[in-house]
Amino acid sequence: MVNGCGLKIGLGSPFHTKLQNGLMDKRLNWIFDLFWPRLTGNPECPPCDKSLNVSQSNIQLLSVIDAELKERTSQAEERIRTVDAKLIVLLSLASVLSGILISAVTIVLIGTLDNIATAHFIILLTLIPYVIVQLLNSLLSTVSGLERKSYKQLSRQDMDPLAKDNPSDYHLRIINLKNNYLWWNEWVVNQKVSWMAVAHTALRNALFGATVLAILTVIAAITRRW
Repeated sequence: MVNGCGLKIGLGSPFHTKLQNGLMDKRLNWIFDLFWPRLTGNPECPPCDKSLNVSQSNIQLLSVIDAELKERTSQAEERIRTVDAKLIVLLSLASVLSGILISAVTIVLIGTLDNIATAHFIILLTLIPYVIVQLLNSLLSTVSGLERKSYKQLSRQDMDPLAKDNPSDYHLRIINLKNNYLWWNEWVVNQKVSWMAVAHTALRNALFGATVLAILTVIAAITRRW
């Protein structure tokens, strides 16, 4: 079968094979995410510096570009603050959940092991390491996202006019620097967002495991022979 664009989509076609491989990759990623969430796909390469395709004599266009860059830079700075704040929240949640987990384990270990059902005990021994691994993953991913990154902004050296600069040359050079720094900073934020997604998935897994663990802990406490 051929679609309207002339692409073969029948069984055994390159499109069908690619679709099957994509579905298989999604299933494998879903399984991996249950046990150890991680970054997937090819890493995004950092942007290369490039000059805008605009003449320095086109003052009106340069002014429009400069205004647009100011707005985009303001949006990028706000996005940086938002992403860092969310990462800090994830770090706090993982820390709180770690404390709850330690309390639950303590309750189970102090005086309940002799009276807990074997099935419950096996499930607890499985869940506790699982939750610990997920919390560790979430903490490591959050710390990686909060890792100090080299944001770029105009420096004093950038602002100093060159000996050969006239006003048009200087204006164009500053605009090119702003543009390159903007794309670099957005690339850095994208790396943070990727780590935040990993931390979020791991924390979700930990919350699920901790919920089951809490239920079993309550059951163990209720059924304990005092």
